[in-house]
Amino acid sequence: MDPLIMRRYQSGCLVVKLVVKDKRTGLIETERKQIIGTPGLFQLIFYNKPVGYNNDDLKNYKSVLETTNVHRDTRGRLAHSSKYKYTKIIKPMFSRQRNVAGTGMSMKYNNYPVEYVYWDSPNELVDRLKLLVASQSAGNNSHDNKIVAIINEPREVNIIC
Repeated sequence: MDPLIMRRYQSGCLVVKLVVKDKRTGLIETERKQIIGTPGLFQLIFYNKPVGYNNDDLKNYKSVLETTNVHRDTRGRLAHSSKYKYTKIIKPMFSRQRNVAGTGMSMKYNNYPVEYVYWDSPNELVDRLKLLVASQSAGNNSHDNKIVAIINEPREVNIIC
């Protein structure tokens, strides 16, 4: 009997991951072990909407998936899909329950006083803007918000339209 071979292409190379050795007995050989194939296991492997499988079939199917890694993307993360088999069978098998409890991030308050910039003429704003832009061009990136505030100030007072 010729074996039924499941093939998977990775980066253009053919990789044999699963071989059904004997079609009569349903002996499946993976890289790690041999599994006796049942109709339920074959439903899980080959059908989009499998029916008639039991917990032993699910356990063997998980073993096949772990060996072949067809349920993972190229980065090794759990692949995602909206198809029936993935959402109802594969995802629940590999999703871990998170037992994380906590308060989340806490807000940190500071007691620094707010810096107000008073100006009498638009020329003072221009001089301060020149100073901040020169500091920014020298490599200081902490003045971005101040520059935006100075540019918006004449717009609010309708000096610039």
